Amino acid sequence: MSVRAWASAAAGVLLLCAVACRKEAPRPPRWSGPPPYVPAPVIHPGEAPPPVVEPPPVEPPAIVPVEPQPRRFATVQLVGVRMGLGRSDGTAWDFDMGTAPQKEDVRAITAILEKESTSAQKISAIKEVFGRPTAKVVSKPDVQGSAALLVDGVVTTTVTLPLVSDTLTPEWKKIAWKKVPVDATGKLRVMLVENDWKAAEPVEPFEINHAHVSAALETPGKPHSVLVADQTDREVLIVTFTATPE
Repeated sequence: MSVRAWASAAAGVLLLCAVACRKEAPRPPRWSGPPPYVPAPVIHPGEAPPPVVEPPPVEPPAIVPVEPQPRRFATVQLVGVRMGLGRSDGTAWDFDMGTAPQKEDVRAITAILEKESTSAQKISAIKEVFGRPTAKVVSKPDVQGSAALLVDGVVTTTVTLPLVSDTLTPEWKKIAWKKVPVDATGKLRVMLVENDWKAAEPVEPFEINHAHVSAALETPGKPHSVLVADQTDREVLIVTFTATPE
């Protein structure tokens, strides 16, 4: 063999070795079964067991005490109510002598109460309906009754509402409650009757709750009106009262 042929053969062998060396070695198969068994340490007689290393204790998060809010109280004075144009069934307040409300006026009040607007806007619109000539001639009730302060569901103070005759807007003086809680534990319940010549016929009662009193406290001592028509089946539309903080 010539020197040139021998050199060419040697170069080919070196090239094959280089290519073979570049190939990756096969990876061992992954173990997908349970972890391998590790035997427990053997403790010979006379030897101490290995120390038990416990994790450090976890401190519970610090509890920040919440300071209780001071309880608020108010003095609430009932000013008056605005009765509906008639009873919930559309009849007149006075059975024999009265004029029943016009259906157009009743529908107008219903539309106002169902409209998407603020309470102040609804109250203003209701007063406009009562200014109509047809609303001015409806029969007017003779209203009396009682009102009670309830705290935690228990009646604490009850006052009598004297008779106010022939008006849709009866008002009272010096009807007030002290120590009215301005929270969910306190409310005022008003129970009216229409003193017809035949008998005293009850009117659907309504309540003044802590949210109403809280809203009235934003203007202390000034008359504050609240819609209660949804509580009374529209026999009483509006209640007006004042609230002053104690």
